[in-house]
Amino acid sequence: MRTPPTTIVGKVVRIFDEYRLVLNRGSEHGVQRGDKFYVYSETEEILDPDSGASLGSYRNRKATVIADEVHPQFTVASTPSRREQVEERPAGGTLGLIYGATTKRSYREVQDTLPVEDHDIKPIPSQDTVRVGDVVELSPSSRPKTS
Repeated sequence: MRTPPTTIVGKVVRIFDEYRLVLNRGSEHGVQRGDKFYVYSETEEILDPDSGASLGSYRNRKATVIADEVHPQFTVASTPSRREQVEERPAGGTLGLIYGATTKRSYREVQDTLPVEDHDIKPIPSQDTVRVGDVVELSPSSRPKTS
């Protein structure tokens, strides 16, 4: 069994739409289907306003994507889905509720969208925004630990 890499760092190289993007890392770099990546802003230095001394640096996590299609040199990743509760009112509206009708609860899968600029989207031919060139990093919790 192969030992997973401790970290994989790459960049966003293309954005297909508000759900999918391409990373410049693939199976040859250790990426596996299902890996979770975080997309980060550029590192920004935090300066003390009085002394001008550096207090350290900060980078904002813009988005989370999951590796769907892993190729040798690149990966197509998409935003994760989440379960959302949907309530449907009973027939009769408010009167139905007064006379004991209950609301019906159901669930649906909703896929998160990437916060991207329209000009960065290059569809497949036929806020903080995620941009081409953004750094991506494998989430430490993406894979189970091996002993």
